[in-house]
Amino acid sequence: MDVTKKFRKQSLLDHGFKNKKTFFSFLGVSYYLTKEENTNLFMKLFEQLPSGSSIVFEYADENLFERKGLSNRVEKYGENGGFKW
Repeated sequence: MDVTKKFRKQSLLDHGFKNKKTFFSFLGVSYYLTKEENTNLFMKLFEQLPSGSSIVFEYADENLFERKGLSNRVEKYGENGGFKW
């Protein structure tokens, strides 16, 4: 399902989604969408879900490569040749 083109609650229901309070994990997804696509998706998603539903996601802001964060993860990533899993 391409959630940037057309999001419909019926698509979720067709794939086994139950219409009850739900937790959504969008970890690793937001980096591939524009700010507008993320905003539209979240708005469409939550206007159609039961009250109490929640979502977790992360995002990169415009300062990701300019400022050091608390863990300096971007800098460490480059020094180590990428994360080793």
